[in-house]
Amino acid sequence: MKIEVLLATMHQKDFSFLEKMNIQTDVLVINQCDEEKIEEIQFRGHHVKMIYTKERGLSRSRNMALKNATGDICVIADDDVCYYDDLEKNIQDAFNECKDADIISFSAKRILKDGMTQETFRKKNVVKRNLFTVGKVTSYEIAFIRKKVLASGILFDINFGTGSGRVLHGEENIFLRDCIRKGLKIYSYPKCILEVMAIESSWFRGYDQKFFEDYGAINARSMGIFSLMLILLNVIRKYPLYKNTLTPFAVLQLMCKGEKKWRKEYSKG
Repeated sequence: MKIEVLLATMHQKDFSFLEKMNIQTDVLVINQCDEEKIEEIQFRGHHVKMIYTKERGLSRSRNMALKNATGDICVIADDDVCYYDDLEKNIQDAFNECKDADIISFSAKRILKDGMTQETFRKKNVVKRNLFTVGKVTSYEIAFIRKKVLASGILFDINFGTGSGRVLHGEENIFLRDCIRKGLKIYSYPKCILEVMAIESSWFRGYDQKFFEDYGAINARSMGIFSLMLILLNVIRKYPLYKNTLTPFAVLQLMCKGEKKWRKEYSKG
C-alpha cells in the first residue's frame, strides 16, 4: 500500500518545509498563493508534487488534494507538523491490523508552551469512532483509503474551515461524520506518528460569541436530528471554559443562532 501525504499550505516559495516535516513518503502539496503552476521533485527517494493555486480556503485545498492524489492510503497534513521516522510502516501496520478500517486516526504529541507534552489519543487499544466521538479527531491525525473515500463521493464542505469566510473550523469533523453516514468505518489507533507545536490557532480566539455561533452551525451541518441534543450537552460540558465571559443562556442562544444561520444561509451554498 503506497502512502501519500496530502499537505494544504500557503505561500510556499520552495520545498524547504519537507525537511522540517521529516517527510519520508510521497507528498502532494496544494500551495495557495498568487500563481498557477505545477512543480515535481524527488525528495529522499519519494515523489513530491506541488500544485500552486490561486484558490482560497482550507477545504478547497483539501478537496483539490483528494482529486489529485494517487496514494493507496492518504495522510492529511498541516505544514507545522513533524513526522516521526517509520511513518509509512506505522500506517501500513495499523491498516493491516484494522482490516475493515476505511479511515484511521492516530495520536499526535502536542508540545505545549511550557515545554510539557500531551498526546491527543491516550488509550492503549483500538477504538471504533461514531458520530459523537469522531468530533475529537483533528485533521493531521487522519489517514484514509483513497479509493473508499472517492467512491463515497464525499468532499470537504467549503462552507467550513479556515479561509471559508463563514465557519472557521469543524471541516474535518463534518468530513468524518459524512463518511460514517456513508458507511465508512473509522478507528482510532494507539500509535503516535507526529509532533506539533501547540501554537496560536489561525481561527481560535477563545470561547467567545463567534466560537459558539460557529459551533451551532457545525452541529446543524453534521449532526442532523441530534443537533439540538448536542447543543444542550455542550452548554453544560463547556461551562468551565466560558463561565467568566458568558452565561449558559447566552451560549445556548449563540449556538441556536448558528444552527439557524446554517439552515437558512450556508446550506444553500
